[in-house]
Amino acid sequence: MKVQSVLLIIWAVRSAICLPPVIRIGGIFPEELRSTPVEVAFKYAVFSVNRERKLLGNSTLVYRTLYYKNSDIFQATKLGCQLISEGISALFASGVDLSLESHLKSLSFALDLPLILPTSSFYDSEPFWTRNLPTSFPINSFPLKLAPTKSLLAFALRDAVTFFNWTRVAVIYEEHDANAMDPSMKLIPENYVRYKIFAEKFHHH
Repeated sequence: MKVQSVLLIIWAVRSAICLPPVIRIGGIFPEELRSTPVEVAFKYAVFSVNRERKLLGNSTLVYRTLYYKNSDIFQATKLGCQLISEGISALFASGVDLSLESHLKSLSFALDLPLILPTSSFYDSEPFWTRNLPTSFPINSFPLKLAPTKSLLAFALRDAVTFFNWTRVAVIYEEHDANAMDPSMKLIPENYVRYKIFAEKFHHH
């Protein structure tokens, strides 16, 4: 997580020909992720880039993190707009739900603003509202995700099972991942399936 965050920050801010002395980036986190490893990784990435002066020359990354109440999409979107109005060059978001991610992606498309998401999402599969659009439509031009897609996870599972010669595997995933996980498991070619997968949805209590 830390290495990926550092590399993506460098990519996001070095896209400009001339870098200003101060490069502002923003982070949006739900209250439940305050001071958690996710936020710490974000801050550590900024610290690492600033420590290696050869990466950005005389430019310094300055971050600002804002927090929204869990599941409060309106507040989170408002915070995103606030950070954008302050002149950030990239936006980091974590713990976002599907609706909020859609809002943030719309902002990034409209403003050509890099959006970095450290988690997988429903955009792992083709959104229903893009299926009839031209293939040149820049649906993934600026948002970036650090997590692998569900299909890659499925193939990674296949490789692990065949390598270790396992006969049974239990896959536990959260309920909101069911729609994306089930089709992904079917991507595994039949000639590789020598085992039975037990998929159990994990319910929060």
